[in-house]
Order: sequence, then structure tokens, then C-alpha cells
Amino acid sequence: MIYVIKTIDDVFSFLHARQSKAYTRVHFDAFLNDFPLAFSRPGIHLTGTNGKGSTATFIASILQQGYGRVGLFTSPPITQFHEMISISGTRIEDAFIVNFFQMWADRFDHYQLTYFEMVTLLAFAYFEANKVDIAVIEVGMGGKIDATNCFTPTLSIITNISLEHTDYLGSTLASIADHKAGIIKPFVPVMVGPLPQEAYDVVQTVATQNQSPILPLLPFSVQTNGTWNVGPYQGLTTQLNGDYQKQNLTLAVSAVHALQAHFPLSETSIRQGCLGAMIPGRLEKIMDSPVIYVDGAHNPGAMQALVQTWKRAFPHTELTVLFASFTDKALHASLEPLKTLTNDIHLTTFNHPRARIRKDYEGVDLPFVEDSFKFVSDWIQQSSPYRVLLITGSLAFVGVMRAYITTRS
Repeated sequence: MIYVIKTIDDVFSFLHARQSKAYTRVHFDAFLNDFPLAFSRPGIHLTGTNGKGSTATFIASILQQGYGRVGLFTSPPITQFHEMISISGTRIEDAFIVNFFQMWADRFDHYQLTYFEMVTLLAFAYFEANKVDIAVIEVGMGGKIDATNCFTPTLSIITNISLEHTDYLGSTLASIADHKAGIIKPFVPVMVGPLPQEAYDVVQTVATQNQSPILPLLPFSVQTNGTWNVGPYQGLTTQLNGDYQKQNLTLAVSAVHALQAHFPLSETSIRQGCLGAMIPGRLEKIMDSPVIYVDGAHNPGAMQALVQTWKRAFPHTELTVLFASFTDKALHASLEPLKTLTNDIHLTTFNHPRARIRKDYEGVDLPFVEDSFKFVSDWIQQSSPYRVLLITGSLAFVGVMRAYITTRS
């Protein structure tokens, strides 16, 4: 079939028609066999259960202080498709996207590539065409058979490992770690965050087999004034809320420090990069009156980190929670931490093929809201100055609600 791609809307229609729940490399590898990936830029490849997007953003923000063209590929988008692919903070242009799909749509369709596989190829093509100094690439899911696992990076990073995507990655920490460790390449150093021993043993085995050294993290501490020390870099600050960002920042600074021989940076650049990093949807206040926060905690580990931060930062808050999640996420393990914050939790759904609908919450004794937009609108009108709304459970859901609230306010 011949596809006519003339506008960015044509591209989006083509992409969204190819959303898939399949988790396989069969079609993608067949495509790469016939059309090998042309990507020659240095890169950093990140995977992990949580924190990989934030860590990638920290790294890119720091590198941008010393280098003019730093590519960043993260997913999913919070508000707009284009934010997944950027160079030094500037998002990919419509013209490049349209031209790319005009060239490749027919072949993509022939090989039955999925949405994420096509977007991954778009990101690599964009970074290659613009000759980025270095690209920072976040895995979509897992690692071993993820679409992004098609290049040899300068450094691999595994942020952390806990149970997630068990329908795809397996039901044990060891099986999930095996998927994550799949990004480790021969002789390419790897850096890991704190891992359960069961997961670390798998990563260490894979690293040894590949003769890939596991690089140590820099020591980390928090000063009484709230600034952070990471190795020789003292008094670092960031705009990002959340205790969990400390680990992400430590990983990011440790990574750029380890790459100093290849990508030297001044201490000032590292300091400015930490401060300049901004990631929407991570414990972000999007309305002041009444107060509304969004956080894309999308699995039990992320939810526990969110709740820990909330208890420390807002111990006396009168809190309402609006929660929606994907069907492949551990529901009860995410809701239990939230119940320690408030009894006022409302479940809902949103327009996404993987989103839970009413029947997917059966057995959960919490009220269900069919129309999340109306719920938020009514809450804003009726809320007292002392109450706070927290919207969480899924990055995709947070993106939908963030766009709705910021547009109407």
C-alpha cells in the first residue's frame, strides 16, 4: 500500500494506527537486517524501573552547558509528541518528521513496525542528521528487546530495578534484571544505581560476560541548607521536587564525571546543568489556587517514593487524590501507599488503549469517576484553600490532565 504523508496530522494518524501490545523484536530486527541503522554518534543508554527519564534529563541538561548539540530521547511524552525528541532543549521540527515518514512509511508498514519502533528510528535519524555531539537515549521498556537497543553507546546506565511490566518482563527481579541488563554491550562501561542483591547479581554476571566494567557512583550527601554534594561537586541545587531526585541527580553527575575524559566539563557547567533541568509531571505544582500537583508515579516503587516525599514535605495537607493507571501495572501495590496519605482517593480512567476502565478496578473499595475532567472542574470550584489535589498513577494520565488544567487556568 502507498501511504500519502503530507502533514504532521497524517504522521500521527499513521503512528497511532500502529499502537501494539506486542513485545517482540521479530519485525524490528527483520527491518534492521534489510535497512541497517545508520547511527555514528556517541551515546548514553539508560534503562531502569524508575528514574531513567529524570536521570537522562539531568545528564542532557549538564552536557548542554558544554556542548552545542546534545540529543535527548525520552518517552512517553507528557503533553506533546515532539517533547520526546530534542536537541539541546529544542524539540524536533514538524518538517523533519513529515519528511522522514514520507521516505519510510511504506517500508515501516511492510515490516509491520510498531509506534515505538518507528519513533525510535525517527529519533536516531534526527540525531544523526544533525550530527549531535552526544545522544542520551532512554529505553522504552525493559532493555534486551527494546527498540532503542540497536546501537553501541559510550556508557550504559541502569537506574534501579523493581517489579514492573511483569506480563512482559517476567515475575521475578532476576528476570526483569535480565531484560534491563540486555543494554550492556561488550567492553562498554555500565553504571548502576542501588539494586536489590538478586537483581545486582544478574547485572554483574552480564557485565562480566561482556567484559564491561561496573563504574562506582560518586558519594552523595545532603547539606543542612538542602543543597546536595555529589563527590567533588559541592552545594548542587535543582528545581525538581522529590526525595527520589537525589538518586537520579547522583547517577547523572556520576555519569558525566565518568565521561570527563571524552566530554570534559567544568564544575560550573555541572552546577548549572543540575539547576537548569526541568521535567514536567514529576511532583509538579500546576495550579496555585486551589493547589494541584501532578506526579507520574506509575508503579509501586515510584508510588512509595512519592508518598515518602509527600509525608516529609506536606505532613498536614488535606489531600484529595485522583488516580488512573495502565492495566499492566500492579494496582494494589500502588494504592496501598497512597492510602497512608488520605482516605479521599478517587479512581478514574482516560483515553488510552492500555488504561484501566471501571471493570479493571473490581474488588477495590474506592469510588470510581467516569469523567476525570468533570471531577477536576468540580473540585476546583468547590475546593477550600486548605485542600490539595494530587493527580497520579500514570505518566500518560498525568499528561492528559496537566494539559487540561494548564489550558483552562
